Amino acid sequence: MDKRYVWIRLGDNADYEHYETVNKAALVVAESLPDTWTGEVKWRSGGVVLPPHYKGRNYVSVYWGDRDGEWIADLSDKEKAAFAGTVWLHWLAWTHKGLLD
Repeated sequence: MDKRYVWIRLGDNADYEHYETVNKAALVVAESLPDTWTGEVKWRSGGVVLPPHYKGRNYVSVYWGDRDGEWIADLSDKEKAAFAGTVWLHWLAWTHKGLLD
């Protein structure tokens, strides 16, 4: 079996990027979210909606693909849960750095 990667694209205006793991991709997504993110996560085929920044057609693409970015599969339910949890925890730490100092 060929190597698989987690591919993401942060909205309509970004380029596709690939990562070795769901966790690494989630960290990149978390760092792109504004302080005003609602914490809402809505999965759709091939991606996730994270309002208010990534919503409607301007969603975050997230999927398993080959080395060229061709779609292989959506993330599994377990991988989606891990992705959402990592995004939330990293975003919280990123946006509230001073609270734990």
